[in-house]
Amino acid sequence: MLQDESDVWGSAMGSAAFPGAGLADSDYGGALTAFFDHGILVVEDVETPGRHEDWDSDTEPFHLDVDSLYVAVLASVDGPVRVDVFHCGPPAEFTDGLVLKLEGVLETPSARVVVQDLDDHAELRVGVFSRAQDLKVFVNDSKWVDRVVIVLTAR
Repeated sequence: MLQDESDVWGSAMGSAAFPGAGLADSDYGGALTAFFDHGILVVEDVETPGRHEDWDSDTEPFHLDVDSLYVAVLASVDGPVRVDVFHCGPPAEFTDGLVLKLEGVLETPSARVVVQDLDDHAELRVGVFSRAQDLKVFVNDSKWVDRVVIVLTAR
């Protein structure tokens, strides 16, 4: 089992008011709230960027490649998007009002994942516990997704 030593950037872990405060590091990977210029959330292994040339976000809200995932989210002109990452089932308060929209497998050869916007302006790096993850994606059930919960469970 591989584990990263607190390789989490972009979250406000020090704040007691932060929704993830008090959760164990083994359960909670972190959070990112950002404006996504192109309305695309990217989740991928840090060493193997994905290939999504054939993806059309207007007809398909998700595109899962072997080692990367694209999610169509709210564009920056319409407001920020909040993303939370978990290593196990998230607490109910994180998924209230959200719908499970995607399940699959994400290969993570480096055992580290980056969650970011398409232009790399905002990113969260999360250590994972194996080289392959069972993936679940929860989003608010809306055409304009502004809330995402990603669950990456070691296989």
